[in-house]
Amino acid sequence: MDLKCFKIKKCNNVKIDSNGIATIEFLFFIFTTVLIAIIIMGLFQSQINSLYTLDENVQGRIILENISNQFNQISQSLESISTEIYLPDKIANYKYSITIDNRNLILEFNNKKTRETIFPINLFNKNGDRINDIKLYSGNTYIITSVSTKNGVMIRSSN
Repeated sequence: MDLKCFKIKKCNNVKIDSNGIATIEFLFFIFTTVLIAIIIMGLFQSQINSLYTLDENVQGRIILENISNQFNQISQSLESISTEIYLPDKIANYKYSITIDNRNLILEFNNKKTRETIFPINLFNKNGDRINDIKLYSGNTYIITSVSTKNGVMIRSSN
């Protein structure tokens, strides 16, 4: 009789062990699935952030290109001409500023700087005084006028 009890207990132990192993395998499968899902979500998040940053940079470059083209056209003109430029309110929900010196346009927003080179020009304020640089702010409108007698450009706010 002791021998039969021993065999039954041994059989019961085997059933418990196989159920335990199945549970461990199931938990390992769940853990692995969750881990893979987290890794994939991280990769997608990285790609989304990269696309968002690229969009910010493209928006900034488009604004600088437009302003650069207008400056180059006006500064090369032999006649006194004017144009009005409007700076959009925000780039990707960030306010920005553009600093103009005699050779560069520098866009600053969200702790980033982007530079666009322009033909060398002399800058003048609305009083006709020569200045080294001027800062333009988002959401404002500016009038750019060529000063053909002084080979330069006058910039004034129209707000």
